[in-house]
Amino acid sequence: MLLDRCVDEARKAIKIDPQFAEAMALAGACHGLAASRQPLSAIISGNFSARELKRAVKLAPENPRVLLLHAATLLRRYDDQGRVAQAREALYQALAIYERFEDQPRAGYPTWGEARVHVWLAKVATLANDPTTARDHLEQALLIAPALQSAQTALNSTRR
Repeated sequence: MLLDRCVDEARKAIKIDPQFAEAMALAGACHGLAASRQPLSAIISGNFSARELKRAVKLAPENPRVLLLHAATLLRRYDDQGRVAQAREALYQALAIYERFEDQPRAGYPTWGEARVHVWLAKVATLANDPTTARDHLEQALLIAPALQSAQTALNSTRR
């Protein structure tokens, strides 16, 4: 299964570099997805997910991809408004970091994620019953990454 491979690859990366926050966040996000799809292992996967994401955010609070993965995992398990508020805050933090480094990307660092932050902010706006803000975020995502299918699909569903 792809989620198992995701976790395995992330663990290999963490073994090589125990401070690799993005790998921790990825392992946590993949475990979070597994928890939502495999009810029998949800408690174990959910606990591991929360622990790894918390550790990743603590290690790299200025890494926008870590914040994105943390927020996405929170939103996949949104069973209370507290998690939605936490996710919104993390997404806006990530967006601010992307904007700060927009003109000066750091050598050796990946640049992906900004468009996906807008897609998740659109989900937050949808949960808040704010379709105008959701549409604005989806349009912004497509300006950044015109081929991002999740943004295009979500935007098309808002036009119906």
